[in-house]
Amino acid sequence: MEASDPHRRIFANLKLMKSRLFRFGGLILLLTVYIAYVAFIIHADRGPVDYETFMSIGKRFLQGGEVYGENSYYPMPFVMLFGLFAWLPRPLSMAL
Repeated sequence: MEASDPHRRIFANLKLMKSRLFRFGGLILLLTVYIAYVAFIIHADRGPVDYETFMSIGKRFLQGGEVYGENSYYPMPFVMLFGLFAWLPRPLSMAL
């Protein structure tokens, strides 16, 4: 049998396709879990603790209040980003 046997090429291609399909399936599974998590927090209207903290800092920034309270150590560019997310509609902000 030659090295360029058509059966070997077919099996090699099938093996490569199976590998790619397995990786694609894994990616789809991870994306499904992530989208389910995002849908859950939007439906519950309650984000993680860090998200709620960032939104309160962003709201204080937008209202012109004191953004640097106790245990607040975020640089101003981050505070401005928190303000942007607080300005967006809450479901969109949670999804991003």
